[in-house]
Amino acid sequence: MTRHATITGVGSVLPPRLVPNTWFEDKVETSDAWIRERTGIVARHFVDDGVVTSDLAVDAARIALETAGISAEQIDIIVCASVTGDTPFPATAVWVQEKLGLSCPAFDVNAACAGFSYGLATATAFVQAGMADTVLLLGAEVFSRILDFHDRQTCVLFGDGAGATIIQAADAPGIEGTVLGADGTAAEILIMPGGGSREPATADTVARQRHRIQMPNGREVFKRAVTEMAASCREVLEKNGHTTDDVDLLIPHHRYDVIAKLHQAGQVRKQESVDEGVLVSGRFPQKQRALFSPFIVTPFPKKKAAGRAKRKGT
Repeated sequence: MTRHATITGVGSVLPPRLVPNTWFEDKVETSDAWIRERTGIVARHFVDDGVVTSDLAVDAARIALETAGISAEQIDIIVCASVTGDTPFPATAVWVQEKLGLSCPAFDVNAACAGFSYGLATATAFVQAGMADTVLLLGAEVFSRILDFHDRQTCVLFGDGAGATIIQAADAPGIEGTVLGADGTAAEILIMPGGGSREPATADTVARQRHRIQMPNGREVFKRAVTEMAASCREVLEKNGHTTDDVDLLIPHHRYDVIAKLHQAGQVRKQESVDEGVLVSGRFPQKQRALFSPFIVTPFPKKKAAGRAKRKGT
């Protein structure tokens, strides 16, 4: 019998500290209007001192476990997508494992913006191969710790937060397909150059902000984000026998005005608004197929709510 993988629970958390665009006005040459016009961003969340990536990941994981209706002890593997882990090693997933009181395998995926997609493909493969029945997949970042607050190209773009999903074995496909890709020729258009074996940490690298996010070519980053998202959407749909007419909900990694650009290019049928509660509550709208670029999922079956506490606002 063919094994399939499906998402049975999701959770997400944001730090309580909300940082509006005006916060940056005395740090770099920018304004609320400038940021809104070029990015669509109004505010972002930053963690407080003492909060680390695994703290956010654990909070998101507990919500995902609740929405899936399972206990932490049922987790077979933890996969965490992050480039701002607690430590270079051990993996952030290991710190999550320790905080959840588990002893299962745990490892990180370092793929930056594509991290969750790579993590989902990995978790799906583990389930389909019979190596795990339940995988905890996390995406967590504390970008505020690696931002250069003298660089207006990057410091206004990133925030902190975490999301979690429970991936489980199922009789029918829930995760219908994934598409992955990479282009090493563009590796340096968005990079944190310092801290690795190529440029070990020294007083000089710290002074030159080499351990902060750098984006030498923001225009190229944006162009690739739009074109590659469109291409990956087409590929994953074709690969799984779908057309854009089959898609009810498109949830991009990028900000929402990117959808409008794709729409203008004829790559999506319509622009959909996304209610945050859809994801926090762990339920997709019924009879809808969601396209999380670049992978397709269908609604997972509802769990019985008897005996489970309800979370406010979900």
